[in-house]
Amino acid sequence: LVHQLTEKSCKFFTIQDVRNVKILNSSSNKKVAFKISLPTGTCPRDTEAPPLFGNDSSSLIITDGEGTYYKSEVTYSPETWDYTEEINIETWDFNYGMLNCLTDIPENYVPLDITEEYPYYHELTSPFSPGETFFMRGKTAKLGKVTTIAFLNTETSDYPLYIILNQEHDVSNNVSITIRKNNNQLLRNIPEIYPNPYGPEEDFEIRVTSTKDVATIYFNTTKIEYPLYSGVPLPNINYFVINYNGESQPNQRGELYFLGWTGDCQYLNM
Repeated sequence: LVHQLTEKSCKFFTIQDVRNVKILNSSSNKKVAFKISLPTGTCPRDTEAPPLFGNDSSSLIITDGEGTYYKSEVTYSPETWDYTEEINIETWDFNYGMLNCLTDIPENYVPLDITEEYPYYHELTSPFSPGETFFMRGKTAKLGKVTTIAFLNTETSDYPLYIILNQEHDVSNNVSITIRKNNNQLLRNIPEIYPNPYGPEEDFEIRVTSTKDVATIYFNTTKIEYPLYSGVPLPNINYFVINYNGESQPNQRGELYFLGWTGDCQYLNM
């Protein structure tokens, strides 16, 4: 955070040194500046006043590239008690923290011990935004059965990605990838069926990352670029689900050893 002292000088504060800033009117000729995240690539100064542009709060997350993330958040508070003047004032309140997030499958992970019937749900606590990575290890199902990997929004029954590994002994041994809106498959003029690089009961690893428009899916070293559909946004999912219909369709029986993504984070003490 920067406080302008004169036209040619400023004072710099690290965010953890500042708990709140008193909001003054423009006649004070005092200015502060700080970074926030904007929802678009364009500054929306023509629609809402800075610095929060009509929002109650804004957060910014940066990383050191090695799994540690630093989060700062500024929140508008219309009523903060000023003990000096003994009145309520308007403030911007600052909070900060450190997060440690997964960057890959840990070398010494403990394999999941799933004793209950599938499906297996893994909840997301933040959006699966472009640049995030999903990763899992498991074993394909037996001959004649399938493994399903669903990227799911449970509130709308939308599947921005629904992946099926079919284990057969002929050309039906394939990978099916679909997008479903309100649980209805969207039919498009692109390949939805791909050769399956795995046989029955074979260990596998899958990774998924994306841009705004294309999901890149890796089955070990096999790479598939799959166009996404803007009407079913990938960042809106709230669960990864393995063998989604495992309770009602006993043919969904792939095994899961590990599942995670780069949004699996833990707060660290500061």
